[in-house]
Amino acid sequence: MNLFVWESGLADSLLQVLDNKRLTREGENKTDKWLWRDVDSMDFSVKATYNFLMGESVVVEKSFAELWTLKTLPSAQFTAWRVLCNAIATKDNLLKRGIHLVCVRCPLCGVEEESVRYLFFECRVSWRIWGLCLEWLDLLWFYIVLHKCILRCLNQ
Repeated sequence: MNLFVWESGLADSLLQVLDNKRLTREGENKTDKWLWRDVDSMDFSVKATYNFLMGESVVVEKSFAELWTLKTLPSAQFTAWRVLCNAIATKDNLLKRGIHLVCVRCPLCGVEEESVRYLFFECRVSWRIWGLCLEWLDLLWFYIVLHKCILRCLNQ
């Protein structure tokens, strides 16, 4: 398999967990059916698998839960979720994955190292672009409120 270095340990852990699992037939008619015994419904889901692998310590942050209830495009929700999880391919994240870059500075302003936090919340050029878009949409009030809220959160 072609895995990143940091993924190989996770793959080994997963294989150890799955090594003890067995497929069995259940029910009166003995038809083949996949069951996931580690959840009450016995139906497989990515969420159930994640919760099983992470143990009982899984806590869904309120911001994540609220994100999926927003009345917006799924692509916008997905992008926001990736921002919250620091899962955007910014230059600092690419460096962490072993990809060597000539320059790690923000391509918009050239001042700081490009990171999710900097690109989406701290870069003055990025905020100016957001402001122009929201002004065009006649939502400038939202820009002011959002900017103050983000700065307050970053300073905590």
